[in-house]
Amino acid sequence: MISDATQLAALDFAIEVATGRRKLNASEAALFQIHIAEIRQRIVAAALRREKKTEARQ
Repeated sequence: MISDATQLAALDFAIEVATGRRKLNASEAALFQIHIAEIRQRIVAAALRREKKTEARQ
């Protein structure tokens, strides 16, 4: 698993790419895709945990 700090750095990097301040070379793009996939997995997992807690309370 990729650390929180690394994931936050990847998000900052995504903002730079999205705003055109940074261009990706091939190796950066590959690594960036891995970071984004990890972030996506953590977001989904957190949402599922919240959903389970909500269902348990009902």
